[in-house]
Amino acid sequence: MFVRELYQKGVYRLKAVRKCVKLAVCFALTASMLLIQGTTGTADTNGNNAGGRTFRIAYCESEAFINYSKTSYWLLKAMEEVGLVGDLSGMQYRDGDVETAEMWKWLSEHKASGWKVEFVENAWFSIGTEMLAGADREKIIEKIGKRMKEGDLDLIIAMGTDAGKVLSSLSLPVDVMVFSASNPIKSGIVKAAESSGVSGIWAHVDLNRFKRQLRVINDTFKPQQVGVVYENSDNARIYSAIEDIESVASQYGFSIERIFVDEPKSEGDKERYYNELKSAYRQLSEKVDAFYLTVASIEKERLQWLLEPFMEKGIPVFSQLGADEVEYGALMSITAVDFKNVARFGTDVIGKAIAGAKLEELPQQYESTPMIIVNLSTAEKIGFQVPFEMLLIADAVYTKSEVVSK
Repeated sequence: MFVRELYQKGVYRLKAVRKCVKLAVCFALTASMLLIQGTTGTADTNGNNAGGRTFRIAYCESEAFINYSKTSYWLLKAMEEVGLVGDLSGMQYRDGDVETAEMWKWLSEHKASGWKVEFVENAWFSIGTEMLAGADREKIIEKIGKRMKEGDLDLIIAMGTDAGKVLSSLSLPVDVMVFSASNPIKSGIVKAAESSGVSGIWAHVDLNRFKRQLRVINDTFKPQQVGVVYENSDNARIYSAIEDIESVASQYGFSIERIFVDEPKSEGDKERYYNELKSAYRQLSEKVDAFYLTVASIEKERLQWLLEPFMEKGIPVFSQLGADEVEYGALMSITAVDFKNVARFGTDVIGKAIAGAKLEELPQQYESTPMIIVNLSTAEKIGFQVPFEMLLIADAVYTKSEVVSK
């Protein structure tokens, strides 16, 4: 079985071993990035591009989402490591923040003369945030396309599947780098895993991240029926990794019980959304013996209330998202993203783009190191005995859940 095989092979046996491996990877990536300033290309000796100005960056996210803010933060810290930006100590960010607008505002206001990149003030966009506020989606996309075509930008960093799809479809005169897209190949953002095959487009690719999680679910719980809830749309099927769920279910012989709930269309639609989620969870708690909490628009403060039906029935909840949902009530997760090292990998690509490399020719694949997160309070509530071996190698163990109400 998958987890036991990992134990037997020594992948997770000792934290020290894994940390040594991580340090080696970090060292290799950092060493590679330190070569940026000496890379042959169009960058001058000050690290600027051939035009003698700083490299101007824009930003577009699918919506406000914790993975996008985390990836953005660690991308900036990786840029600080290699000297693309200066001291970021004054930038406001707390682990768990979902907004990126304030981060971007600070960056655009605090650029120093030694910075090799510039974060452009009027080039930050959040498609979902504007839609929740009542803006028309097509007008939002039209506005983004118009700004990107003004000719004063070098790169746009995209966060999420929807943002990546939108930007890759606009035929922009600006390079696009996509992070946090569940499957950029299936979503049509890029054509292949090794390199994109699409002029001016790059996307981080890790095709096995969700299959790793699902194999651990199977090995740990031996479920017969696994519940999932997601919106019945093409985008939701991709970012919820439904094809991976179906593939692993077929491989291991468990069935999938699913209920569709539409994502909220506006701030006023959120109560409908949360009530439908709670109803869906209650229905599934009568049918399944494990629940896979896929990525969705769920505020973590609502999670404990939402998951009550599963807690009452002793059903384990496995989070696709990771540590934040485990802290707030899910039983466990295997992290899908190693934010720090994905950011270092992405910063290496940015450095090469500054030096004149073509994004479509640069490597895209970086497979994150899996990390185990467990909530012992939730385990006690549902009567699950966490294996001692798992506790030994867990990267984070929560001993209580946040106490929240609806």
